[in-house]
Amino acid sequence: MELADFLNVIWRWKWMVLAVVILITGYVLATSLRQAGTYTAQVSVIPGLPQIANASSAGINIEQAGDRIGATYAELVYTEPVLEKSLAIAGLDWKPDVLRGRISTEQPKNTPMIKISVLDNDPGRVQILANAVGQGLVDYVKEASRSGSDSAKAVIVNELTDIEKQHAIVQPGGSKPDENMARALDDRRQSILKNYETFLSQQASSADIQVSGPADTYFVVGNQITQKVLIAFIISLAIGISLAFLAQGISNSLDYQQED
Repeated sequence: MELADFLNVIWRWKWMVLAVVILITGYVLATSLRQAGTYTAQVSVIPGLPQIANASSAGINIEQAGDRIGATYAELVYTEPVLEKSLAIAGLDWKPDVLRGRISTEQPKNTPMIKISVLDNDPGRVQILANAVGQGLVDYVKEASRSGSDSAKAVIVNELTDIEKQHAIVQPGGSKPDENMARALDDRRQSILKNYETFLSQQASSADIQVSGPADTYFVVGNQITQKVLIAFIISLAIGISLAFLAQGISNSLDYQQED
């Protein structure tokens, strides 16, 4: 069949082709529009500068320190304690795995910042969720820091109590510890107190983490309306053309029968 014949058939049955295209494409478009779109909200969490300085003082350059701290926090986002805190803040009775499946994290290169994105089909809830996850991470880090401080404090108290007991020990003959022993105990006390101060400083900086503002919400065409409509148009056009040639064949067959 030549191109001119092909186009003539389509032109003769253009209304059939057009009707098929409109019906199928229109149905797909209407169905897609009724389906809920997907929304995403993103929030940023930023560790404090003292924390990065502490990491860099361990022989790591500033950029590497930022990368490592950000990567650690990015992993913490997916842990069950952080997810449970986030759900409690959001007031949702979900399983942690449900929220975990809606979260993604991104860390800009050479920065400690992490960007936490959450997906949901409710534009209001998705923003609440993103803010809750960011705050849940911050709360978890700060609580872990306080817990570590309490444990260290208990150890320090025990160490100092032990030193005081040794100071009070009475030596044979009723004398107190000699001068050298007393000096050694005092040096030990000062060393313990200095180490404890350093530890508290490090713990305070590790808790220096904050959420950078409320989450921004974006609309994502999660149901891919454009792609679906385009595919429906192509398929419906092919179906319409096929029906046009089928109709032409039937018409030709009827014409032949009438001629006979």
